[in-house]
Amino acid sequence: LSSGNYRFNLMSFNFDGISDNSVEGFNLTIKKPVWMMWWFFVILFILAVGAVVLIIRIRESALRRRETMLQDSLDDRTREVIVQKEEIELKNREITDSINYAQRIQASLLPPTSKLTSAFNGAFVFYRPRDIVSGDFYWFEPVDEERFVIVCADSTGHGVPGAFMSMIGSALIQEIVTRKDITRPSEILTTLDREISRTLNQGSGGESASDGMDMVVCEYNKMTRMLRFSSAMRPVILVMDGESYYIRGNKNSVGGEKLREKYFDDQEYFLKENDTVYMFSDGFPDQFGGEIGKKMKIVRLKRLIEDINHLPMEEQYKRVSDFFDLWKGDGSIINIKEIIEKNYIDCSAYNLILTLGLNIRYAEGC
Repeated sequence: LSSGNYRFNLMSFNFDGISDNSVEGFNLTIKKPVWMMWWFFVILFILAVGAVVLIIRIRESALRRRETMLQDSLDDRTREVIVQKEEIELKNREITDSINYAQRIQASLLPPTSKLTSAFNGAFVFYRPRDIVSGDFYWFEPVDEERFVIVCADSTGHGVPGAFMSMIGSALIQEIVTRKDITRPSEILTTLDREISRTLNQGSGGESASDGMDMVVCEYNKMTRMLRFSSAMRPVILVMDGESYYIRGNKNSVGGEKLREKYFDDQEYFLKENDTVYMFSDGFPDQFGGEIGKKMKIVRLKRLIEDINHLPMEEQYKRVSDFFDLWKGDGSIINIKEIIEKNYIDCSAYNLILTLGLNIRYAEGC
């Protein structure tokens, strides 16, 4: 029977089926089972809430313990990183200080431009290394009262490796010209090629360096005004009687792997007063910049020289420097009016700026 209130009635009969028709009975109540009582549901609800709270507390406690462990681990790692950072910064400072000191040594090996300006009507050197130390270098020295030797070189590599090569090259050229008294450009290149191969053990088998350098060597006689030069993979631009000439060099580098017999020849030109010689490494024409970050290329350098060769050397240096900075730039829009007002260029150089391919915003009056 299901839970509820019931009445149990009883009537008695004899064997003959006769009854006095009296009924005896009693009331019967069947209680609900425990799981159907209201208080049972309340207890279940309380137990469920308690279990949920307990589980949350346990999880929170576990998360706090894990967070503490992670924080401790993070603190340990942070301390390690800080220590490593300080060690790296210390090493970087030491390396940077060493490179800066090497730069001072390298700069001390470069001859002062006063030697050029004292020997010629005008001269300038535009030297802008990409790194602290450079693989490009120049060298010049009067060999007697009449002759003057000038070298512009581009060593293999950049930064410290290039600086090592430039210092080796500068020292070897000094020895070849001043001590061995070799002044003919082709002989200087041939001797330098042999000395670099010997110094770096090139061609001797095993692990030998294959580094070298591209350069142009000029010998100028101030009395006869004869320019004799020999080139290893570097061109020369001559401006004679107002006309510029692009002269290519030999297709052999100095040093490096000797795949074939190298040959360096001399070219001779007789210059007049106010004729100009331009020597350069590939750092200038290979500079990335402009509006779309492309190389300047030699054609723009040639146009620059054609535009400025009639100016005094001090002004030429300023134009070359401004041109380089404009090309390198940051890709932003260039206000030509502002540049002209600051005397960076004049209107005659407007076509030169157009050659750069930059985004020009203002050019009124040009």
